[in-house]
Amino acid sequence: MKAVSRRRAILALRSALPGLTDSGPARWRFSDPKRASLEVAVGLVDDWALFAARADGVPFMFRAHGLSPWGMLLWHTEVPPSVRCALSAGSRAFSVRGELPVAALDAPSVRCRIEEMCRGFRHIAAKFLPDASQRPAAACERPISGSSPRPAAAAPGPGEEAPGARPDVASVVRAAGWNFSERASGILAVELDVPHGVEPALVSAAPEGGLSLSVELARFEAIPDACRAAIGIFLLELADGLRGIRPMVREDGGSCAITLAALVPTVHELHGALAATAVAYRISCEEIRALRDVSIAKAYSEARNWSV
Repeated sequence: MKAVSRRRAILALRSALPGLTDSGPARWRFSDPKRASLEVAVGLVDDWALFAARADGVPFMFRAHGLSPWGMLLWHTEVPPSVRCALSAGSRAFSVRGELPVAALDAPSVRCRIEEMCRGFRHIAAKFLPDASQRPAAACERPISGSSPRPAAAAPGPGEEAPGARPDVASVVRAAGWNFSERASGILAVELDVPHGVEPALVSAAPEGGLSLSVELARFEAIPDACRAAIGIFLLELADGLRGIRPMVREDGGSCAITLAALVPTVHELHGALAATAVAYRISCEEIRALRDVSIAKAYSEARNWSV
């Protein structure tokens, strides 16, 4: 990141979060007013502002008793889309994070986007921290650390939709330079360039605003527990390095589908989200294919200190 861009990003963060305090070079933290024990650490890395939940002054890393890595991926479908759980390589403790592009920090919607991220942090904390009886609050229900929420009449920033507006998905995808075909009314299949050819990523207008993006990594009719465990570990370790994308698993009867999903809040972020999804897809497919072998899956889990 250029020095001028970094200074501008820092000014934008301080404007959006008046309660921000320094915690190191290009690192800050702020408290969540709705949950006294929950802090959020913020850092600038490349072109991203990275947010990570902290509890009682230390990184919020937890062992989800009774919830395996595969179970965490299933639970991801219930978590607000602005955040995700992840595993650092070799760790058995889940971390909780989210991020914003630096370019989004001075947009009018930044406070609401940070509030939505904090809502996701609270949702996860409510399940795994001792004072879990606290209700996760709705997005933008009240401001962070003395800041005021975005006025309802605020003009949208560059690449943002006016409040309540639904983007013309085809025009947005076409402007971003991607080939697509129409699957159903309002749902586009965007062509991702992947090793075996082209894989469709489904893009549509999201009910909460912005665009919804998903691509299916794999679908199984049946898979042994050892393979589920190893694939879950791999995908949560992958989530540790993703930006704006999270892996999820959905089960329906005896079958399961593994997907990469993202909520793209503004249209100008679509190209980057699609490109990042294509890279994550390329990384994942061969690994998932290999981890369907039980002996490889067991060795993979044991090497990462997970018993199956």
